[in-house]
Amino acid sequence: MLDGLVGIFAERDIETRKAFDTAAADYRATFASGEVLNRPALLEHCRAVETRIKERENEIADLQEMFTVMVAEKDKKFASYAEDTANLTATVVMRLNHQIETLGQSTASDKAELEKSLQQVETLTAERDNHFDAAGRAREENAGLRRTIDGLKFARQRAEEKNDELGTKASGLSATVEQLKNENEKLKKEIPSEVPSRGPTSAGSSPGPESLDRAIYHVLLDGRGVCPFTVEDIEEMIARRAIRPDTRIWRTGLENWSTVVSLPEFRGQFPATYTKTYGSVPWSHAKQPELYFVIDAEKGRVSPAMTLEVLEAAIASKKIQPSTWVWRKDMVCYDRAENVPELGSALARQMGTPSDGGFEH
Repeated sequence: MLDGLVGIFAERDIETRKAFDTAAADYRATFASGEVLNRPALLEHCRAVETRIKERENEIADLQEMFTVMVAEKDKKFASYAEDTANLTATVVMRLNHQIETLGQSTASDKAELEKSLQQVETLTAERDNHFDAAGRAREENAGLRRTIDGLKFARQRAEEKNDELGTKASGLSATVEQLKNENEKLKKEIPSEVPSRGPTSAGSSPGPESLDRAIYHVLLDGRGVCPFTVEDIEEMIARRAIRPDTRIWRTGLENWSTVVSLPEFRGQFPATYTKTYGSVPWSHAKQPELYFVIDAEKGRVSPAMTLEVLEAAIASKKIQPSTWVWRKDMVCYDRAENVPELGSALARQMGTPSDGGFEH
């Protein structure tokens, strides 16, 4: 309504201004044309305009009074609305506080229940994880047991194959042993001293002239022992200078390794100047390596003499087994390689090494 009054006041004020502007324009036009002014008419017209202006002023005063009354009523209503709004706000705030308090209590209760539920969930999760861990360990143990069983099966299969192989080798070795026994008996009858199955007979003893023809000599050539040689073989080697006067030699009846020129049966084969230069040198003083002789089961004969280093290399390549028969000086007779103390470490290293073939000479 207030907006309507303001609009009416504005429209009337515009009409009054238009009437005044029209009268002023007529006056200017009359003055400009030089016409004689009708003073009474002009005065009448001015009075009419003044009357209309007063009427408009009265109307404006009435409108202002009405506007003031309306503003007062509006302010009163606004004050009432503000009071009602404050009361309503207080009521709403009070109710909201009550609801918040109620919700807080409910939330605390729900929170406690939620924490209790979370603890139960954590407990169940831990139990589930424990079950999973136990199941995983059980699966791993089962897998390990299966691998162990597979390994045992494979080991049993390998053992059976090894047993079959050992059985076959045992049969072959039995035949070889029998063959060796027969050949040994034959050798004993034909050349009893060919295989040095015994050490020196007595310190410093030498065979008589009747036994030199069948004596067997062991000669150290280029660091390797070579045997067997007869007297004729040694004489032929001396003649073609394959053996020097200081070459090491041993035969049954000698206590130590000696030189060829020191043996009576060969002393005459060299010039007299050699006999004054060379003599019998004990093995320990000459610092010569210990020589070993091995029975080759496959060929049924004694191998050439070899040093400990050569023998260990043959053991490392599995050309010599723990059951191979070995002899060296100071041993009463041939014995298995596993019973010779200095060969123990080489035989221990042999375990797990693949074989590369038979014994070579």
